[in-house]
Amino acid sequence: MNKNVNYNKHYYNDSLKEFENLNTTTRNIYELDNYSILVVLDDGRNLTSLDQIDDNESVVYISEDLKNTKKLTRRYSYPNLKAIVTQNMSPNIKSTSYMFYSCKNLTTVSGLDTWDTSHLKDSHGMFKNCNKLTHIYSMKDWNMSNVVDTSSMFENCNSLSSLGDLINWDTTSIEDMTSMFEDCTGLNNLDGLSDWNMKSVKSIDRMFENCMNLCDIDSIAGWNLPENISKVNMFRDCLELDEEKIVHFNSQPKNKSNHHLKENVIQENTNKHKNIINKTKTTERVPTDNIVDYEVDGFFDYSSDLDYVMKVLTRKYGK
Repeated sequence: MNKNVNYNKHYYNDSLKEFENLNTTTRNIYELDNYSILVVLDDGRNLTSLDQIDDNESVVYISEDLKNTKKLTRRYSYPNLKAIVTQNMSPNIKSTSYMFYSCKNLTTVSGLDTWDTSHLKDSHGMFKNCNKLTHIYSMKDWNMSNVVDTSSMFENCNSLSSLGDLINWDTTSIEDMTSMFEDCTGLNNLDGLSDWNMKSVKSIDRMFENCMNLCDIDSIAGWNLPENISKVNMFRDCLELDEEKIVHFNSQPKNKSNHHLKENVIQENTNKHKNIINKTKTTERVPTDNIVDYEVDGFFDYSSDLDYVMKVLTRKYGK
């Protein structure tokens, strides 16, 4: 067989290069010729069907074209699986629950960016107990608009250190986020979740429980959570998280996004400063501690109208 490998055309890290070196069956691990699946065992044997696997613990690499696959629930529960290429999920798939459950040695999942997730509704437990999974960048453009359940989706993915790739997810329809990031001990902030729309959520219980290195939750302060949502155990055993931050989060106004909170703060302060200026002659100098006490000491000359005030507010609250 003549292999045709272009390392610049497809994504290859060390694990996928090793997979390619062990591939003796197809053109390359991304182009499977007439096969829909390629499996490599720990003894180097190549298989072309999941039915040929005798011992789940012997599976180390898989590449599969999913376009004709009708069910993905609990599809890959192989504890020694190191890397997988999984491409072209059918738009008819509605559930990926426990798809990679307890693949505790899985470090690399390539091809998720080829999936059509427009009809996906349930992804609960999808990567649960994938202890060595470090990156989820190929999911950054997923269409999550119809997903309802993401509970335990990344539970115990304790090698994940960033959620930045999830920043553009449309979470409008998600109702259940229970334990979604529970035991993700590698996280120290939640910056990638800042703009999530939480209006439909009914459960966030234990969402970040035992994220013991989490110390910064400021980015989710503006979540538009429903009024009656329970936050019980949401940050339980987050040992590095200051109790005051949890109290502050629990007291945040509901149904306002970060963007709207910023707009309201800027407008409120601008109106206050306009009132002060209107009562003051343009050449009069007044103490600034009555106006912007966090920014300027001494006196302020209002001959420049509101320009300076707006610059101060922009630096303080953002554009």
